[in-house]
Amino acid sequence: MKQLKFLSIAFALTLGFLLTSCVDGDDNSTGIASIYAECTSSYPATFRLYDGTTMYLSGTSSATFTTGHMYFLYYEYDSSQQSSSSGYTVSLYNNYYTDLTASTTEGPFDDTTDSYVANAPLYALSGTVSLSSGSSTINPFAGFTNNKWLFVPVTCWIAYLTTTTELTAELAKHAFVLTYDTESIASTDTTLELTVKHVISDTEETSRTYSCLYTTKAYDISSAISDFQAITGSAPKSLKIIAQTNGTSNSLTGAIESSYTISLTSSSN
Repeated sequence: MKQLKFLSIAFALTLGFLLTSCVDGDDNSTGIASIYAECTSSYPATFRLYDGTTMYLSGTSSATFTTGHMYFLYYEYDSSQQSSSSGYTVSLYNNYYTDLTASTTEGPFDDTTDSYVANAPLYALSGTVSLSSGSSTINPFAGFTNNKWLFVPVTCWIAYLTTTTELTAELAKHAFVLTYDTESIASTDTTLELTVKHVISDTEETSRTYSCLYTTKAYDISSAISDFQAITGSAPKSLKIIAQTNGTSNSLTGAIESSYTISLTSSSN
């Protein structure tokens, strides 16, 4: 079905699977791989990788990138032609890339007054889960410069639709808002708590019975870390991600509060 094809492409682009293949005989110098990358310049397309390495894309005239956004992309490389001192240049593979950056309406927000309220659960927050679309491991993680990026693989219930147009319209109704509360942070705290709130814009009741990995959301949490540091005097040593989850239906009735803790390491790349 078109729906399953559409979703399978989305899964491949957002889960972070490493795809490598030798395409140059026995020398193992060329191949295809996938990677998370933060855009530092839209032209020429330049990216900062997890370890601080710079990566340049060549031949990307048909691709559009936004500085400051986080991407997941597939690329072709030739390791025999790379320079480790100034970064390395690769080419985008088959124009496969996706912008994972959460929209400006999805936070993170310091929500001391509970202005943002979830009206639907996630399917799950972490672990290996069995979805209608197949089994997936979905643990959140953080990284890049000063752990500024939080990645949350988002699973949820959606309407079972048969055309790409209908499915695209359905997915656009789902938002995943990240909030924190500075009033609940004590000066001795070492863990920053962040809550993912699933908000559906539907004003009419819609049957949502198909569980899937919607996407991976990348949140720039530097403002939340800065607020935490202003209160405690130091950056958090861990992040606690919280969400309402329901593995049986798209309802907050019967949902439970799930959490997942990420230990942070020092990062200055």
